[in-house]
Amino acid sequence: MRSKVTGSLHLKNGIWQVVLNFRGDSERKQKWISTHLPKRGNKRKAEAFMRQAILEQEEKFELMSCDILFICLAITVFVVVKY
Repeated sequence: MRSKVTGSLHLKNGIWQVVLNFRGDSERKQKWISTHLPKRGNKRKAEAFMRQAILEQEEKFELMSCDILFICLAITVFVVVKY
């Protein structure tokens, strides 16, 4: 199951910033990422950057959950084989 990651664009000092919102361990977290794109004429590029950042963050969460499932499976197999 994919983690729910949302994003929004904000202007900070004339530069487009991406703000990602997601759930961490138990609380809501934010991650600010600079696009290094100036305001004028770059909103669509900033939106594309935001979509890519959301996909990367979701993939990161997906990989973390797969690692946890594999570790749980390995421990279960070890316990069953041991006894």
